[in-house]
Amino acid sequence: MSFFSIGENYLEFQNGNEVVRIIAWGTNSLRVVSAPSGELDLSCCALLTQDSKAEVAIEGDVGAIGNGKIHAVVTKESGWNNYGKITFYNQKGEVILKEAASGGALLKKARFFKSIIGGDFQLKATFEANHEEKIYGMGQYQQDIFDLKGCNLELAHRNSQASIPFYLFHLSN
Repeated sequence: MSFFSIGENYLEFQNGNEVVRIIAWGTNSLRVVSAPSGELDLSCCALLTQDSKAEVAIEGDVGAIGNGKIHAVVTKESGWNNYGKITFYNQKGEVILKEAASGGALLKKARFFKSIIGGDFQLKATFEANHEEKIYGMGQYQQDIFDLKGCNLELAHRNSQASIPFYLFHLSN
């Protein structure tokens, strides 16, 4: 497999054994699915299929996918290890989210998989911080912190805590 491949509504790339697919999903949305090795299993996904019309292109070491007001660009980075760095943009070309850079000799990765007994994996995704953003809405936490940016929180349900993580970014017209 070459680094990039495309389908009707997706852009896919491979980092060593890791496979990452960015799929147009619904209106103005992109969905990222990844597996640490082997083929992607899209049959057990929690989200229902959504009709979309994506624009997908590959030019050299850059792949791009757009769906309405959002698009993603994957740049093939070289160095200690080849990897794809994903950056998401709004309709004005402003960066919404950008994966963290590789750690060079430390082999830091923007997407780090940790195996879990039973064959599943835990994924830690790391993005560069936007100094203007605020992160709210982790559910019902009994704490005095409202803006959760930079906080490490355990995502567990307890008698007095309901964890409902989400990230909301408003796309202006």
